[in-house]
Parts: sequence; C-alpha cells; structure tokens
Amino acid sequence: MIDQESMFPRSYSEARNRFLDLCQKRYIEVKTLAHADYGSSIAGLETDLVVLEGSSPKSTILVVSGTHGPESIVGSACQMDFIHSLGSRKMPSDLRIVILHVLNAYGAANCSRWTEEIVDLNRNFVDFSGSVEELNQKNPRYHEVHAILDGVSTRADAVEFVSAGKSELDISFGLKEAMRVLFQGQYSMPAGVSYGGSLATVSRRLFEDVVRTYCADLSSLAVIDIHSGLGRFGEGLLLSLTSSPEQKQRLQDSYADQVVLVNDESFGLPYKVTGDLSCEGVQRIAPDCLLSSIALEYGTFDEEALLEAVLTDYYLRNVAEDADSGCNLEAKERIMDFFNPRSVEWQESVLSRWNWVLDRTYRSLGAF
Repeated sequence: MIDQESMFPRSYSEARNRFLDLCQKRYIEVKTLAHADYGSSIAGLETDLVVLEGSSPKSTILVVSGTHGPESIVGSACQMDFIHSLGSRKMPSDLRIVILHVLNAYGAANCSRWTEEIVDLNRNFVDFSGSVEELNQKNPRYHEVHAILDGVSTRADAVEFVSAGKSELDISFGLKEAMRVLFQGQYSMPAGVSYGGSLATVSRRLFEDVVRTYCADLSSLAVIDIHSGLGRFGEGLLLSLTSSPEQKQRLQDSYADQVVLVNDESFGLPYKVTGDLSCEGVQRIAPDCLLSSIALEYGTFDEEALLEAVLTDYYLRNVAEDADSGCNLEAKERIMDFFNPRSVEWQESVLSRWNWVLDRTYRSLGAF
C-alpha cells in the first residue's frame, strides 16, 4: 500500500523519483523522452512515458500530468495511484493505457506554469498557420492589463508587486474582468501572462508525437489532463472545451452529467480558454478517434488566491533579478502551496475523486 502523503511531495524531482521507483517495483517499463530531442536548448529536461496494453487494443486511456508545472504534483499522485490500482486488476485485452508523466518538465522543475519558452502550454495548441492578427483578436484587451503589470514592475519584491498589481487591476478593470483577460490566452505580448506563443513549443511537439504514436491509431481515445487551482477546495471539476454535440453527449453519459462545458456562457468560469491541450491539442492529432477528452481540475483556494499565485509566477519569470534568492524561493513555496495544499483532507478528496473518474472512464470504454 502506498503512503498517501508520500504521493504529494513538495518538488518535481521528488515526484519523479517516486513515480520511477513505483514503476520499477511493479516491473513497468518507463520510456524517458528527452526534451532535447524535440528542440530544447536546456539540458536534462525529461518527460516519462508508460504504455501498457492488452493483446488486441481498440481503445486508449491517456492520462497527462504537468501541463502547468506546479500542478504536476497532483497529476503525478493520480498517475501513481493509477499504476498502483493496476495491481488489483487484470489488463483488458482491448485496452491501451498511456501515462505521460510531467509534460512541462521545465515548469515543474522551476515551479512555474510556463514552459522554457515562457509560454503557457495550455494556450499553445492553436493553429499558427493563420495570421497573427487573427490570434490577437482572441483577446484584444490584454495589452491594457499588461501595461498595468509593467507599471508596477519596480516594486521591491514579489509580495509588493502582487499587492500593487491586484490593486491597480481592481481599480482599472475589477478583478473578475482582469482575470478573464489575463487567463484566457493571448498571442501579442511574449512573456506576458497566458502567452500562447508564436509556434509550437517543445512540450507541445513532444505531446503531439506521443499522441500520434500511441493514441491516434485506435478507434476510441479517452483523455484526462490533470490540473489544480480552480474550483472549491478538494473538488474535482470535469471540464471540456469541445464544441462537438456528439462528444458533449458522450462525456455527459460517461461522467454522469458532471462535465462542465467551459466556454458555455451559463458556466461561471472566470475566463474562457483558447489553445488548450485536452480539446484543441488532441483533436488536431487524432481526428479519426472517437474522442472523450476532459481536464480534471482540482480546486484549492479562491480565485483571488489564484490571481496572486499567477502574478507571483509572472514576477519571478519577468521581474526578479534572481529567482532563486531567499525571498523568491519563499515566493515559489507560496505558488506550490496554492497548487498543492498541505492538507491530508485535500489529498484524500483528490484521490477519491480520481478513482471515481477512472472508474467511469473504464466503464465508458467497456473495460473492467
């Protein structure tokens, strides 16, 4: 039996070591994907891949962790629990399981939502073959918000920057509108909050290669991309951005009508999303699969705390002279505390919800 608290460590290196140790103990082969093979200029960045399958697979379950770096801990915990659960189940002959452990290795290693290119990976899955103007039209007010962040960038430390930034954003926009503009994705200000990039990132190229190689060849594909930071404490929201009526119905049938359609105006998400992994990213690479794709989003603290965590991340990446100085390491700890709360009750809720989601996913594919 795995100790629950050991599944929620405080760093990417610990999470990776525990994941690899568990796989070794279960005699599960792990393929290590070097980011350098996908164009990274930073040595040592790696994502781990596990592929398990029956004798004649027809369906795939793909579980992704670490799309946003600090959220890799909760995703890793769910993936470890997944591997642990396989010991009590016989692998169905018609199922393939693909586990992608910490996709955004740079963000995980540096406690940042961003990739090495300073891009939000979950806004990077757009078609860059179109015009820049078309992408910029997705969020035309972002430059106004960015100007406010520039205006407070002379503050002495992360705490003062976040306090001043929140105050100015509230005065100029109101926090709800500011969060909508900040988080939905933008393509005009490199290194800005939720910057989606101008081309495919290293992590996107790696992800697309994995989907193309291990997922796109079978008839059905269920994707679970694990996140934290949005929603009520310990609650596991099931989010989808699909516009397909058929996929919407499949998802609601699979998950007992609990899937939230994020870009539906009736849902009170503080922002809309463009360029996400679980919908746009998968559909582009596996268009012929019968797709059921969700983001599993675990709630931690309130929306204002989310804004503080993201502004702290922005400060460390763009303003701080030394992101590894004493006070800035404390700032990273605050980011980690937001996305990975030090609460046994929260951890229990995460794993309980995960097992429900996993069971419903199995059932939707006719497995077990």
